[in-house]
Formats: sequence, structure tokens, C-alpha cells
Amino acid sequence: MGTVVAAICPLETKLDTFHENFNVTVGPLPNNVDLDTYFRKTMKLFAEKAFNFNLYGNGQKKIHGQKALWAMYSYELNGIHIETLQYMFSQNNNTYIITCVGERNKFDQYERTFRLIAHSFRFEKY
Repeated sequence: MGTVVAAICPLETKLDTFHENFNVTVGPLPNNVDLDTYFRKTMKLFAEKAFNFNLYGNGQKKIHGQKALWAMYSYELNGIHIETLQYMFSQNNNTYIITCVGERNKFDQYERTFRLIAHSFRFEKY
């Protein structure tokens, strides 16, 4: 498993150096670990590894009846200030992580679209 969906925005100008994007990754949920614990451990690890990490919002939301944990955080990557909106779901012992990323000074332009994408996520039975 890994990244199963990715969308990348084109650069807006010749001076633009970062592609705003979103992706969905899928991976196994470790044995005997619930979504809340996995989410906390993931955020803690990212906080330890990312430069200038700042978690400034997180919570729980129901999306199409499915529990989703979310976080908004910022960090620096190669001198670029990054904003991230992330949602995490679990289903059938897998985690599904939707990550929406943009430059700090442009994130507001994309946030509504990112939320619409994330809130359209649902599990279907076939």
C-alpha cells in the first residue's frame, strides 16, 4: 500500500516554487492500536522530525458517518513555510490518510477546496 491518490496544482507563476497538493495514503493499522492512539503517535513523530512544527488545531469529525480525526499544522521544508490539513480514518484494519498541503501564504486560497475533497471521502460496499 502507500499513496493511492495524488493531485498536484500547477505552479502559478515563474517565481512559484511549490505545488499545492493533496494525497491519500493507505496503510495497515498496527495490531492492538486504535485510530486515536495511532493519530497521536503520528503527530508526535512528525513534531519530532519536522522543522518548526506547530500543531494549531485538531479534533474529530464524522464524515459520511465515518469517524475522522483531523489536524492542522505548519512546518518548514527547504525554507518554505508549509500548512497542512490532514484527516485520518480507519476501516478494516487500515488507515486512510488524506493530506492537503500548501504554502502558508497561499493556503487560504486552497483550504475550502481541500475541505470539500476530504469531506467527499466515503467508504463504499461492493
